[in-house]
Order: sequence, then structure tokens, then C-alpha cells
Amino acid sequence: MASQPPDPNSVDVTALRQRIAELERQLQEQKHISQEAQNKALMIDMIIESIPIPIFCKDVEGCYISCNTAFEAYLGRSRDEIIGATVFDLAPSEFAAVYHESDLDLMRQEVTQTYESKVRHADGSDHDVLFTKAAFQNADGSIGGLVGTMLDITDRKRYEMMIETQSALLRELSTPLIPIRDDILVMPLIGAIDSFRAQQIVGDLLEGVSKQRVRFAILDITGVAVVDTQIANTLVHAAQAVRLLGAQALLTGIRPDVAQTLVSLGVDLSDIITLGTLQAGITFAIRQQRGQAMV
Repeated sequence: MASQPPDPNSVDVTALRQRIAELERQLQEQKHISQEAQNKALMIDMIIESIPIPIFCKDVEGCYISCNTAFEAYLGRSRDEIIGATVFDLAPSEFAAVYHESDLDLMRQEVTQTYESKVRHADGSDHDVLFTKAAFQNADGSIGGLVGTMLDITDRKRYEMMIETQSALLRELSTPLIPIRDDILVMPLIGAIDSFRAQQIVGDLLEGVSKQRVRFAILDITGVAVVDTQIANTLVHAAQAVRLLGAQALLTGIRPDVAQTLVSLGVDLSDIITLGTLQAGITFAIRQQRGQAMV
């Protein structure tokens, strides 16, 4: 017997309409979510493009899959040249293999890494760059690749080097070592002496005495306006250390007010020969070398 078509009167029309309405609502929600996702993705792309720092993404094979305009400008290459290429293609050098393997290791370990390196700029000049790279995951949890940023720190490194050079020059000028003869060394002290400079004075003096193998080290404090406990202790420690190296410390430039201060502080200067002027100290050292007595 042939089957009969369902009786329209037996179909629950109300339930069917409700199901259709539910499906239409879900479809609208999916469209809305999809549109929101597209808007967010577009907004993220606009933000990344507006950032002046070079940004790039690589896949698990180390090929570039995305970058911003700043990255293009830094390398001096178009996005068409970059996408699908590797570091070997963009910057062939003896370091390319190191960069490539480092990126693959980073993705395997799923870690974030920050380090300094050298990169050749689009103009051909080498620049110091601070890289920050991090692995990212796909929606299914698998490793999708890594995202990286490049911060040019060439100017900062140059500034730091300049500051270091100037600091070294200032240290040298603040604690100069002047060889009078092969066996006589003078360190004229000028200005205020804080704890840092006190350590520097002792360190530089001992290094000079050791390197030049002098017999007399003259500390001249004519240019030191104020002598307090800290300065006095520095002088004593310097003299004791100089003696351990087989040399004799002389202290010159002691004014009447400084002499009174040293006495009131109860400073023991028994290990130091004291004289009024630098000239007197140099004369004493030379005569001692000649085996003559002071007049």
C-alpha cells in the first residue's frame, strides 16, 4: 500500500513557527558575532599599523606571515617581499641561521624572549635593536608561530657609551695620578669627597702604586675645602693600604684649620708623613731617595 502524505491538519504549526523563529534568531546572533569579530580584527590591524615600532609574525617554519608598515620601512622592503620569506631571504648573513634556530626554539618552548642584537637598516647601516618575541597559539591550542617587536636602541646605546666615557673622564680628572719620577706619585685632591669618591681615591691610588711600583705616594689636600671624619678616615685607610704595598704615604697641603680639625677628631696619622705644601712633600721624597735628610 502506498504511503499517504502527512495530514496538514495534524502538523503542529505553532511549534514549527517557533523553531523557524529560533533558527532565524540564532542566525542573526551569528551574523552579529561575526561582524563584531571582523570589527575587532579591523581595529587591531589599525592599531598595529599605527604603532611606529616594527612588528612581525612568523609561522612555525620561520616564514613571515604578517607585519606592519613600520617593519616594511625599517627593512626597506615591501610587504609582498616580506610575506612568505625567511630571515635568510631578507637579511642573509652569518647570523641568519642563529636567528632562525633561536626563533624555532622559542616556539617549541612557548616562551617569551627579550634580547639585544644587530640589524641592518634599510639605509645599509647597522643598528642596535631590542627584540621581544613570544610564541602564540591557534584556536585549537597548537603553536601557530611567534610575534615579535623591534625597538631601535642605537641612539640609547650611543648615549650610554658617551655617558660612560664622560664618567670615566670625570673620575680620572677627580682623582688624577701624576708621576713626578719613576718612584714618586702625586694625587692632588680637589673639591668635596663623598663615600663613593673616597672609595675611588683609595682604589685608584693603590692601582697606581702597584702598577708603577713607586716608593712614595703623595696625597695633596690643598684643594679640599672641608676635612671631616669621613675624609680623615679615607686618608688613613689609603696610607695603611699604601704601606702594605711597600710604599710610604705622604700627606701635604695641611692648612692650620685642617690641622686643628684633625686634632679635634682624634685622627691617628702616625702612618702618614705630613708636610705643609706639595712642594715640601716632593722635596722630602726626592731627598729620601737620595739618602739626604731634610734641612
